[in-house]
Amino acid sequence: MALKFSDKIEGAVILSGSPGLEDAVARKIRRAKDDSKARSIVTHGLQLFLNTWYSGGLWKSLRSHPYFNHIVVRRSVHDDLQGLAKVLSGLSPGRQPSLWEDLKHCKVPLMLVVGEKDEKFKRVAQKMWHEIGHDRDDAVSKLHQMVVVPSCGHAVHLENPLPIIRLVRQFMTSLRSVKLQEKGMLEIC
Repeated sequence: MALKFSDKIEGAVILSGSPGLEDAVARKIRRAKDDSKARSIVTHGLQLFLNTWYSGGLWKSLRSHPYFNHIVVRRSVHDDLQGLAKVLSGLSPGRQPSLWEDLKHCKVPLMLVVGEKDEKFKRVAQKMWHEIGHDRDDAVSKLHQMVVVPSCGHAVHLENPLPIIRLVRQFMTSLRSVKLQEKGMLEIC
């Protein structure tokens, strides 16, 4: 959204995100895997899917969270398995275009947020940080931020929500301040 609709968006916070898979073969493989998972939801039910999904390494930190069982129970109460399967398949990273090249032309400030224990997405965020040109000498680049939240993994918003709330609030405040400065208005505290 930030890349395609920069005229309508003032900034974006990306939590444990990625601009997609760069390699066409990797996208094809991921599409097939997600389609298989989607069929499994319908065929074998949501509980088996959730057990398999959360057994992956990406969720290791979340599994040790005190509310993990509560989170899984809440997610297991879903009565539209066909719809859920369709979403899993349709929103597969294998079906999304790679936006890596587009990052160089990003016209809105981005805040990249990852968990300290999420090695995979920390690498992705570091690569994104490099691609967005955070070191350029323009107003947008100076507002880009990359934040590593301590003691959490991929589900940073579930594992440690209070720092996320604080970070988003600070980011939005900085965007608002810049907008007021651009309009020649002073913000009175």
